[in-house]
Amino acid sequence: EKEAGPWYQDLCSYEWEAIDLDKKISYTFKLCDSSPLTSCGEGTAVCARNLTSNVYHSVELSLRRLSGTVLDYNSTVKCAGNDNFIQTTIGFQCGKTMGTPEFVAVSQCVHYFEWRTYVACSSDKFKPHKEVPCFVFDTDRKKHDLNPLIKVSGGYLVDDGDDSVDFYVNICRSLLRLQYDVSADATPPAFCNGHSPAVTITFICPSSRHSGSTPKMTAEANCRYEVEWVTEYACHRDYLESDTCKLTSQQHDISVDLTPLTLSHPYYAHSPDSDGTESYIYYLNVCGKVPSDECSSLGEFVSSCQVKKSGDVKKVAGRYQNQTLYSDGDLTLIYPDGAKCSTGFQRMTIINFDCNRNAVFAGETDCTYYFDWQTAYACVKEKEDLLCRVTDGSKHYDLSPLTRFPLNGNWEAVDPKSSESDLKRFYLNVCHKVVQAGGAEGCPESAAICSVDQKMISLGSFLSSPQKTEKGNDIRLVYTDGDFCSKTTRIQTILTLKFSFDLSPLTKANGGYYNLTNDNYDYYINVCGPVTAATCPEKAGACQVESWSLGQANSLLSYYDGLLQLTYSNGSQYNNQQHTLRSTLISFLCDPEAGAGKPEFQVEDKYTYNFHWYTSYACPERPHECLVTDPKTLDQYDLSLSYPSSGSNWQAMDLSDSAALRKYYINVCRPINAVKGCDRHASVCQMKQGYPQEVVSVSNMGVSKRGPIIEGRDRLLLEFTDGAPCESDGLKLTYTSRIHLVCTRGMLSMGPRFLIYQNCTANFIWETRAACAITTTKNSSCAVIDPNTGLELNLQPLASKIGYKTSANGKDFLDTFTINLVCDPNAHPGSLKLLREDLNTLPSHVVHDVLFEFSTALACVPAPVDCQASPQVAEDGSISILYHHGDQCGAASRYSTRIILLCDDSPGSLMFDRQDGCEYVFILRTSEACPIRKSQVANQRLIFVGDQLILNYTNGETCHKIYQRSTEIHFSCHPDMHPGVPEFIKETPDCTYLFNWPTALACLPVKTTSCSYDSRGHSYDLSPLAMEARNWEVTASTEDTSKRFYINICRSLVPQGSWKCPSGSASCVKIGDQYVSLGHVTSGPTWDTSVLKLQYSGGQACPDGVRNRSTIIRFKCDKDQVQDSRPTLISAIEDCLYTFVWFTAAACPLNSSQHDGCRVANPATHLFDLNSLRRDGGYTVYDHDIHSRMFRVNICADVANAGCSPGTVCIKDVNTALSGGQTSGKLSYKDHVVELTYEGGSPCPANPALKHNTVIHFICRDDFPDFYINICQPLNPIPGVTCPPGAIVCMDPDNGPPIDIGRTTSGPQISATGDVSITYFSSTRCASNPALNYTSTIIFTCQRGVELGSPHMLRLQGCVYVFEWATPIVCSDATHTSGCKLVDTQLQYTFDLATLTGQINVCSSVAEPTCKGAAVCRVAGSGKSAVSFGISKAMTMDFKHEEQAVLMQYGGGDPCPPEACVFPFTFMKRSYTECTTDDRTDGKKWCATTANYDKDQKWGFRRSSILFTCDPSAGHGSPQLLSETAGCSATFQWRTSAVCAPRKMECKLVSQHQTFDLRGLSSITKPWKFNHDGDYFVNLCQGIHKGPPGCDEGATVCRHLADGTTQTLGRVHTQKMSYKAMISVNYSAGDASCGNGVPAKTEIQLSCSTTLGHWETHLACAVKQREVEMVNGTIQNPNTGARLSLGELYFPHQASGDIRDNGDHYIYHIQLSGLTNSSLPTCVGANICQVKLNGAYRRRIGSSSKAKYCIKANLDVTVSSDSTCGRERTKTASSTIMFQCNPTAGVGIPKFMRETDECQYMFVWHTDAVCGLDGDLPALSRRSQVLAVLVSLLMAGMSVCLLALVLRKRERELMIQKVAGCCRRGNQVSYKYSKFQVNMDEDAGEDEMEWLMEELEAPSATSSTLSFSSSHRGRSHQSNGHIKTKPVNTDGLRSFSLDEQEDDSEDEVLSVPGVRVVK
Repeated sequence: EKEAGPWYQDLCSYEWEAIDLDKKISYTFKLCDSSPLTSCGEGTAVCARNLTSNVYHSVELSLRRLSGTVLDYNSTVKCAGNDNFIQTTIGFQCGKTMGTPEFVAVSQCVHYFEWRTYVACSSDKFKPHKEVPCFVFDTDRKKHDLNPLIKVSGGYLVDDGDDSVDFYVNICRSLLRLQYDVSADATPPAFCNGHSPAVTITFICPSSRHSGSTPKMTAEANCRYEVEWVTEYACHRDYLESDTCKLTSQQHDISVDLTPLTLSHPYYAHSPDSDGTESYIYYLNVCGKVPSDECSSLGEFVSSCQVKKSGDVKKVAGRYQNQTLYSDGDLTLIYPDGAKCSTGFQRMTIINFDCNRNAVFAGETDCTYYFDWQTAYACVKEKEDLLCRVTDGSKHYDLSPLTRFPLNGNWEAVDPKSSESDLKRFYLNVCHKVVQAGGAEGCPESAAICSVDQKMISLGSFLSSPQKTEKGNDIRLVYTDGDFCSKTTRIQTILTLKFSFDLSPLTKANGGYYNLTNDNYDYYINVCGPVTAATCPEKAGACQVESWSLGQANSLLSYYDGLLQLTYSNGSQYNNQQHTLRSTLISFLCDPEAGAGKPEFQVEDKYTYNFHWYTSYACPERPHECLVTDPKTLDQYDLSLSYPSSGSNWQAMDLSDSAALRKYYINVCRPINAVKGCDRHASVCQMKQGYPQEVVSVSNMGVSKRGPIIEGRDRLLLEFTDGAPCESDGLKLTYTSRIHLVCTRGMLSMGPRFLIYQNCTANFIWETRAACAITTTKNSSCAVIDPNTGLELNLQPLASKIGYKTSANGKDFLDTFTINLVCDPNAHPGSLKLLREDLNTLPSHVVHDVLFEFSTALACVPAPVDCQASPQVAEDGSISILYHHGDQCGAASRYSTRIILLCDDSPGSLMFDRQDGCEYVFILRTSEACPIRKSQVANQRLIFVGDQLILNYTNGETCHKIYQRSTEIHFSCHPDMHPGVPEFIKETPDCTYLFNWPTALACLPVKTTSCSYDSRGHSYDLSPLAMEARNWEVTASTEDTSKRFYINICRSLVPQGSWKCPSGSASCVKIGDQYVSLGHVTSGPTWDTSVLKLQYSGGQACPDGVRNRSTIIRFKCDKDQVQDSRPTLISAIEDCLYTFVWFTAAACPLNSSQHDGCRVANPATHLFDLNSLRRDGGYTVYDHDIHSRMFRVNICADVANAGCSPGTVCIKDVNTALSGGQTSGKLSYKDHVVELTYEGGSPCPANPALKHNTVIHFICRDDFPDFYINICQPLNPIPGVTCPPGAIVCMDPDNGPPIDIGRTTSGPQISATGDVSITYFSSTRCASNPALNYTSTIIFTCQRGVELGSPHMLRLQGCVYVFEWATPIVCSDATHTSGCKLVDTQLQYTFDLATLTGQINVCSSVAEPTCKGAAVCRVAGSGKSAVSFGISKAMTMDFKHEEQAVLMQYGGGDPCPPEACVFPFTFMKRSYTECTTDDRTDGKKWCATTANYDKDQKWGFRRSSILFTCDPSAGHGSPQLLSETAGCSATFQWRTSAVCAPRKMECKLVSQHQTFDLRGLSSITKPWKFNHDGDYFVNLCQGIHKGPPGCDEGATVCRHLADGTTQTLGRVHTQKMSYKAMISVNYSAGDASCGNGVPAKTEIQLSCSTTLGHWETHLACAVKQREVEMVNGTIQNPNTGARLSLGELYFPHQASGDIRDNGDHYIYHIQLSGLTNSSLPTCVGANICQVKLNGAYRRRIGSSSKAKYCIKANLDVTVSSDSTCGRERTKTASSTIMFQCNPTAGVGIPKFMRETDECQYMFVWHTDAVCGLDGDLPALSRRSQVLAVLVSLLMAGMSVCLLALVLRKRERELMIQKVAGCCRRGNQVSYKYSKFQVNMDEDAGEDEMEWLMEELEAPSATSSTLSFSSSHRGRSHQSNGHIKTKPVNTDGLRSFSLDEQEDDSEDEVLSVPGVRVVK
């Protein structure tokens, strides 16, 4: 051992360690007796510890054996399982450093180690003066080895910032040129001030891969040096090394593969002396042996060999035992174990790899051969080797702190440009690839930024260092080589980073200074300013008290690698020979806790005075996250948009205490900009009044320590904490500030507003666009609208045929690349400028990036207008805003715009009004223009807590001797209450009185957007659909009532009671008790194909967790859908995208709102016609200010003899007459106002370029009938009576103007019994009780059927009017599908769609073979490629009552296209990247539409929806494609008559206080029939039943010609009634039967007259109808005294002839004495009984106790009953038998005629029993005369185009009123209508009947259902209301007029029409 000791003795002084990571065994070595002990104790040479079990094994030091360079240690312990002893073998090899033992392997209990060390070399060439071990194991037992940093010679130059001194260090080894020995007793150098020199080097493993850096001096004082070295060699070795030719991202954080460089032939390189005798050729291979004969004889695994050109000298330069090393940006491949050199060192080959060239010999040092090899395979896929620093002169920037690692995840961003339903998220890292975790898991491995939506895309890799921008202090980091975005172009991404320092807060004002003392010297220093105090020289920034200037002040800061320095130069002269000027260097060092800090004197060095200053102002501004992403919705908010202008802060005032006003300075996400006295770190600072200026009250109200907090959709919270100390209620707290940020779209953002200060916390509210979720709007029309401001940026004027040209870099460019548009207010249209051109050559392609800047005024956002100062108030109270300085207008003027704002609580859209010369005038009705009313109350505090406003009144009277009374009012939102009333809740024990006050004033501001759209010369306005007090409600289907949708249009939903729709939502669904937001208002309507589309986005998260729910509403123009339309749910794709369609007149173009002819239409209501306002003499209006001035004007017409030019408005004064404009008939409808404009009058005196115009606004002051009702909306205009505006229920009293008896409502209510009612409250005092107001209640009762019914007034109960309305609307609804039939239980109607076929084959499959059984099939191309959008087996149907439409939906189509699929998706725990047939038996491929089918159960087959809408004139119709969504869902509209339910129109008319009831002419059995050049079939108010063959369903007039054809001459749904001297009933939309293509129309005229014109009748007879009494079967005519015995008529008879359309067949049993047939028990006792022959149905339709006999010319008997009328539950069935004299008929038999709409059964009975009642003309001759007149007139002129059917009723009075009695006694007159046979031929038809009317004296009997009565009723006698019908569509519950009579006589019999044909 003594011989062996010398060569490894240097290793004995230290403890050595090695580790077997695979088996978790740690080895410690004691090589010599003098070595430190191991854990195994004395005598142990090698101690092995199992790190898992903590078990120790050892070998003994005494059993040591040395053989050459192999050292063995043995033990006496045998190995388990064999007879070997445990042994350790260490093989030493020559190395250049002390090295470390490395574990190699263990075999049969022999543990092998290898140790490369200089002690094993045969010479002392590598032996150092001094070296220590240079490795360490961390707590994870990973080895950190600094041996590669040891320099055998020389050292490392330390960057100390001092160019005059070079500071060198070596690592773990002495420097060979060390000048002096430092021992413990050595004398330190003088400059160490008595301190022993010491150097501390701290090695830092960087947080990311980057190039190596130099060691940097961080501190030096008194020879105590601290050096910091960031190097990857400080990282554990497994991170740096690989024993293969590959480095992987998982282990090494980079990806390198050198194996493709392995070749079958060798690489070679020449030594530099290629021609000399000592020249060599080196043969190499990579990751394999050299395939060369020259090296084959040298042994195995030769990867590098050296061959001498002269002579046969070959040496192994390295063997294939790879060690791939990557550290500090260097990629190295090491081949060790070559042939030995003379020193004993084994030759080694080191190849340094770089990109793109062959191997080049770089030199040889100590038998180590270095090669530089540039190759593409050495280009790491992730270039973390690149420097993450930027150097700009003396400034160094290090971005590595921004690098993210798995512990803290990636940086995230959200793409605002993506659609709301498909938000895209970005994950990025800085100088590093993205972390494969969270949402970025699966991103491309090389990506430094990755986008994630349906697939993951690399947006670039870290391949180039960050760069300083040319302008400003920004740093730009460019990521390139992302995925391909085209065939030749890759994606690249640019990140821009900003930072700054500000030391101005350290500047002492007014020449102040910082004072410090060192070595008896006093120093005065200021920062960036002079010291003017004391005796310092002028301009000195620092001085010594002896009046020496140490440098003149300046503010030029320098920045060097984290060190801020300020230098003052040109101070006082030094007393040396050169008289050097003194200078000062102040180094500012970061100390976050130091605050302002203070300077410290360091040293005077060469006439420069050095100071150090630790201060927080030298710390880089701590980055505060000002961007926050909602993890649920992926909405992103950026509060950096709320940064104030440069150098300023936001301000808020606390005005709650007028005696102590407070101001707050506020900044967002960062400290406030410097304010004197405020804390540098504070984000909020409080100021108070001072003199002469404000002073600080609280210097720090809170520090920004965290980013924004998401409170809800578009609601954020900023919380600033840890402010200055504060005490509250005895508690020691710190000041805190909270700012609640609320999104405001479409209006100017405001600053923060102070709310309340409480418990050391200040609360603010801030309405700002910065709190709105980031969105991006795209538009292909070169114009885009900012969704937050509504501002449109239109770049269309920049379009140029020749383009824009610019020159740079020696080239001419056209703008065909990337262009950034920059605002330049003076650029018209603009100019193009080249910013940057990058040309990069990559291995696969060339990237040419060109970036331009286009300066234009069109990119400028208008500056906000100060809306508290600029507006002007006119005398009428309107406010106007005037914008000046537009473009040039003429030679001397510029365009201007004036907006007139009118106060209106019902806001409208901005409407263009007129153009006055160069000024455009707009009108905007808005509540914002209403005056603001403020009040100041002492001891008042209003606070906002949660979502509720609370008002406190304090300091009341004393209560219980200890409390002061107070009041607390909780305001809750209730949109219907203006202002509402408070409700007392309770009194608390401490005498606080609690109130609740529901009011509209407490509602949050609603979000609105523009509701108009202009396209292709058409304007659209959906604002009539916007609701202010409630919302539109939609149910999913009649079967699924668990879901209810709430929608508003262009504005957010209106809160309703206790509902919980998320705040700000514009669309919401209620599922059970859960409310889900389906989107918020983001932008106005857009045009989509042929419909308007409104989209709401940003709702709650979809089930897939990636997107947010959104709503699309498509509006289709339908002029018939005026008020009763509703949106219809079409589809809900993946419970994420909800699609509705809405057929409405509001979607029709507004161009129709201007018409000629003095008419204009309001698309949301009806047509206005002002022609009746024309006057021959016009109107005269006087000026109320200038009484001598008058205006002569007419409406849509000229004024005759006005004194001005013809055709004008005349403005006349005493001496002048001017034209006010040319008359016109063009009316316009603007924003709820009808307007008539006359333009082009006389020139204005003030400006002759302008001309007089006249604008007339027509204000609604319409009349209403006695009772008029609308549902949930104010009444529509009805000509006749003035009713208070806004009234919903109006009463027109007998004496006085109409009054409002119902205005506001809380909506429909459902009682415990299920009754539905709605109550309207009015502001009209009740006459019977002035303490109350009138109230109207409508009770709705269920009456199933296709008619909506009408209201009836029941009673006046105190001050409450009670109405009843039987309607199917309140009936429970359900639908049943059977095949292709849909039964709706509410309508009691069956829709049959089986006849509809075509490319879409309803209920079946289309005929196209390629469609393979699809019901909806899309066929494309000549090859007929077919795609199924649904099959009939997966068909469902539902009836939508609001739209009167059937919605049919198909499922089970072909798989959705890949873009609708989500790949990969998980199914049965397997991952799929394409569509699959798994788990299907039909072989169809399918895909999931979310990432996890197992969880979400969402999968994609194409589906379709067909909305069948009723169009009676469309016939079969055909489908039209409305929309296609994501290629997966198609929506069609199919207008067809197949879904039109039978319709009956309103058959009552009220006009001019007259009520006309035509229901008696409306037949549900047979039509009215007559003959004139064909047979005419007519009905009123409903379609024809049992008409001729070919008469369309829904037709109300048909003509059957002799050739067998049938023509429809009018349809029931087109019915229009009017009254002007006579009643006109018009029907249109008939067949084109005139030969000119014009649809036929029919007009039926009914008039009351003593003569019938061409139809003479007994209605003209003056004989009064008299009720007579039956006595013993005999009656007596009171007029003639004649007696008639009716005994023969009392026997049983039967009437037949009643066969219905549905096949029902009825007969009628008639016995005037009462039926006694026991076989009909139900009918016993009745006079008339209806019996159904094909079913068990019996009904009494006439009761004997109620029979009434009336005589005029003939005898009529009217029999009422107790049987309820099925069609109108308020009525009962009745029967009328009209006896007609026929001497030859004998007793005769009764004949059924028809049943009217109100269950009035009419019979005629020809008999001789009634002959002789009339003693006048024989009945037959009289009928013959009538027939002759009738026939002659029927043959008069005929035109088929327009029929006029004239029905005349006798009426001498002002009105016809239905009354209770058939024959009422007194002065009233009653009328009875009867019918008699004209001739006696057997073939006589109904057209040969004559209707007779007799006037009877009305006795005081009870009701008769046959008569009409008329009285001389004046207004003074009127006690009840009348019926009046609006001339608008009556499909829904809207305006209805009422007949107030309690007992209507509904069973009139009127005359058969004659015919008059006119052209």
